[in-house]
Amino acid sequence: MANMSHEIRTPMNAILGFSRLLIEDSIEKTQKAEYIEYIIASGNNLLNLIDDIIDVAKIEAGQLKISKSVTDVNKILQELKLSFERQKSTKGKEHIDLRLVKNSLTDLFLISDPFRFRQILNNLIGNALKFTENGYIEFGYEVKAERLILFHVKDTGIGIPGDKLEIIFNRFGRIEDNKIKDPGGTGLGLSISKHLVEELGGKIWVKSTDNGTTFFFTLPDVRAESQLNSEFKSHSINEKIGFQKILVVEDNPINQRLIIDSLERFSDTIEIKIADNGRKAIEIYMEFNFDVIIMDVRMPEMDGYEATKYIREKFQKPKNNIPILGLSAHAMKEEKDKCLQVGMDDYLTKPFVPEELVQKLNDLTRGTARNTRRNTETTVDVNDQDNTTSKALNKNYKFLDITILELTYKGNRKKMSKILEMCVDTIPKQMLEMENSYLANNWRMLRTSAHSLKTTFTYLGQNELKDKFKSIENESLLERKPEALYNETKTAVDRIWNGLNDDIQKFITETNQNSD
Repeated sequence: MANMSHEIRTPMNAILGFSRLLIEDSIEKTQKAEYIEYIIASGNNLLNLIDDIIDVAKIEAGQLKISKSVTDVNKILQELKLSFERQKSTKGKEHIDLRLVKNSLTDLFLISDPFRFRQILNNLIGNALKFTENGYIEFGYEVKAERLILFHVKDTGIGIPGDKLEIIFNRFGRIEDNKIKDPGGTGLGLSISKHLVEELGGKIWVKSTDNGTTFFFTLPDVRAESQLNSEFKSHSINEKIGFQKILVVEDNPINQRLIIDSLERFSDTIEIKIADNGRKAIEIYMEFNFDVIIMDVRMPEMDGYEATKYIREKFQKPKNNIPILGLSAHAMKEEKDKCLQVGMDDYLTKPFVPEELVQKLNDLTRGTARNTRRNTETTVDVNDQDNTTSKALNKNYKFLDITILELTYKGNRKKMSKILEMCVDTIPKQMLEMENSYLANNWRMLRTSAHSLKTTFTYLGQNELKDKFKSIENESLLERKPEALYNETKTAVDRIWNGLNDDIQKFITETNQNSD
């Protein structure tokens, strides 16, 4: 905390001190300009510090969001190189050579979080510049065979003592060295970077000697569809799919349809069977063999946790060792840990993009991700997606936002219309199920119904209703009747439903007219 206090007070003192000096009439123009530069630099330092503190608070609350979209790796690396070339000059380190080492790939587009990816590298390169007085800083990546991209940031700085390597990623961990004038910093950057790397599905580690330090981190090699298509040009796409027979265990018919359509985009020969709860999944699995199971975690009768545990404990080899991918709308670490503890091999958060689903299934069926305990959070923040088509379409509707469906179906309006028709049919039934379970004080069914409605309204872009059903789901976990919240939610549905239904019918009508 002493460090934090010092780091906050230092830029604040500079801002206040130089601001007071600017008030004086006797200051020359050149000196005024110099003072203003100091104020701007101190303000930027303070802003970076506040950002770090906010990130730490979000991490502690389990609310740091990962917003995945197409990430242009080479472009971000080039932009960082230009940025740090300028920073070298302002820090009097023009003599340090800044090197960017890229793979032979001309382009590398990953499904990841571009903002957080940039933040990780910015922290690592910034640290390298801080602790390097002579020599060079090198950063770049290479594509590994294990479906990983390996990034590195290497410097010829002072190095990290061996006894400090274990604590370097701890919060407030700083390396003090009398060879370097106080480098500043709170010791939060590496801790945040470690958390971000792990949330993106990778690992981070460090190697250091007296001659410098190298930070390594990995990210899953999940390519954007545009790049996948270019790689598949000379091969049948079916050759790239490592699975053929899939059991999908999901109670929500809309999610069932989305999963099927996502898989069929990559192969026209896969065989899919559906179970709408864990008990039915076990019955089907007793009769048929599959390459992989997609298992939703929250379902009626028997949920995904119970079904997975049953398969692992009651079935004989080799059937008890089938790869299982958990699916949930929750992105909390506790939920992911629970999935892995009961025997799931990996975890994917809804909503997802098709490329992520197929990549995870490929990794599991080819053995590259089995039992690795990779905790990849893959929440898609639709507000951060760069999708011109969906933004243009959304302007036509007051209540409907088709961004997530647009990402899933890549503009295929016919398939989007089918999903929307299913929503219109399903929502009244789901509302009736929720009402019955609410009146009967059936907490498990209330939780299941609210969970399904939350998912459905997520796909329709109705964040207000999504949040309300999420609150009901959370309250039902505590087994208490959320009377005020329930009535408030029903009122909101009544207020929004007619307009939302009109928007859906408008979309379907326009689609049918355009296809005639």
